[in-house]
Amino acid sequence: MEFIKKHKKAFIITGVILFIFIILLILMFTVFSLKKVEVKCLTSTNVVNEQMQEEIVSKVSLGGTVLFKDKEKIVKDIEKEYPYVNVVNIETVFPNKFVINIAERESLFLLNDGILLDSDLKVLSKEETNAISLNILDLDFDENNISAGQFLNFKGIENVGAEIESILKNFASMCNLNNKNNSDLKSLFSKIYIKYYTDFRNGDKKINLQIIDKNNFEINVYNPLENYEDKMHKMFYAYSDLYSTKPEQIETSKL
Repeated sequence: MEFIKKHKKAFIITGVILFIFIILLILMFTVFSLKKVEVKCLTSTNVVNEQMQEEIVSKVSLGGTVLFKDKEKIVKDIEKEYPYVNVVNIETVFPNKFVINIAERESLFLLNDGILLDSDLKVLSKEETNAISLNILDLDFDENNISAGQFLNFKGIENVGAEIESILKNFASMCNLNNKNNSDLKSLFSKIYIKYYTDFRNGDKKINLQIIDKNNFEINVYNPLENYEDKMHKMFYAYSDLYSTKPEQIETSKL
């Protein structure tokens, strides 16, 4: 009894803390238990239709506190199973709801005449399309080892893979800065070649981004990662100027 009297205050504090902890646990697994999932598409829905959105909702397991759900795993699982889906974020709406904000991925490149890629180099499908045909150093890629939902990387290519990957991943954003979206690019250009060239300044072998338009007009962006934005801006300016003021030179000149 003497021990209890001496530590009465400590017992009370411990009891209060334990009580609060139990209440919090009850709240987490009742009030804050995930009960509803909603998908909101922020872009067009040419491929990601309502049925697909309903399927995505059904893939997320209900129950468990919204505070500790593994959102990263949910995103990874969704994007792997649905290649055209880009999960922008998963918004928690308290007390018990997730809103999965998604965007539809749009094709841009066609590798090996069969591997469809978006601007992030994610494999969308193996069906042919009007996407821009992509040739990387005349290399062949084994389609049997490439499946929809994965991201391609070129980091093992002749010590320039990381550079090539950066050029391609930034291509769409550089074009967007010049008011050209993916649809515009696919209507303008037919082929892209990643080639080597020799820099006359020092004799080094560097990368050339060669773009062929629908009229077979050739555009060369040498060493694009060096002032990429500025080079693309100048390229589009010169390209537009040529077509508007000197169309007769299209068949006999190149940029």
